[in-house]
Amino acid sequence: MIDFNRNKIIDITSLILRIGFGSFIAFGYGLDKLLTLINGEEIMFVSFLGIPPVIGMIIAIVTELVGGISLIIGYKTRIVSLFLIFTMLIAILGIHINDPFFLIYAEGTRTIEFAFIYLLAFTFIFFLGQGKYSLERWIARKKIY
Repeated sequence: MIDFNRNKIIDITSLILRIGFGSFIAFGYGLDKLLTLINGEEIMFVSFLGIPPVIGMIIAIVTELVGGISLIIGYKTRIVSLFLIFTMLIAILGIHINDPFFLIYAEGTRTIEFAFIYLLAFTFIFFLGQGKYSLERWIARKKIY
């Protein structure tokens, strides 16, 4: 029988969202940007708020790759979520603002849709927190500092 305890459902939901969206952002976006930088490929990154493209890309790599891994393991979840929320707001307002909303209306692959999906996910993760099944909770229980 499934235990429908509200706290357990919240903890499991947090775990699923953290692992799912942490993996997507880390390995689908952050790692891709890192490999682009390592391989010396042309950096196709916008200059936003006066930040040079290569610096912006490095900031995005750290936020997406390290932040995504942090979400996966459940460490500093709320802080990392805020950085990822800010990154998605930059993606929406600074990069994809003139792109179509849905992929079905796009002539290429650039849309604003995915940035909004990530923004919603990271906002949910922020409010849910790391949950019971996380490194941060394990550290707190073991009192390892």
